Amino acid sequence: MGTLHAAQQERSDLWLLPSNVMRTMPYTAYIAVGSYAVIFVSADAALLEVCLLTNEILNALFKFLSTRVIGKEALLLRRPRGAADSGIYPQHFPRVSSSSDERALA
Repeated sequence: MGTLHAAQQERSDLWLLPSNVMRTMPYTAYIAVGSYAVIFVSADAALLEVCLLTNEILNALFKFLSTRVIGKEALLLRRPRGAADSGIYPQHFPRVSSSSDERALA
C-alpha cells in the first residue's frame, strides 16, 4: 500500500516539475557558466557570467527604483491576490505573498 501511495504522490508532483525547472534555471545557469569559466579559463564564459550577474543587479535596481518612484503600495507593482511566496521550490511550504495586493480582484 505504501508503494502505491508513493507512486501516486510522485505522479501528482510531476506537474510541479516545469515550474521548478523554470524557477531554478537562472541559478543553475549562473553556477554552470561560472564553473565553466573557471575550469576551462574561458574569457567568453566569464563575460557571460558577468552579463548574467549584471542582469540580476539591474533587475534589483529596477525594482528598487520603481518602488521609490511609484511607491511600494502602488497597485501596478503589487503581485496578484493570492500569490504565494514559495522560493524556488513551490511545493515546500508556500505562504501568501507579503507583496500580494488584497485589493486586486476585490
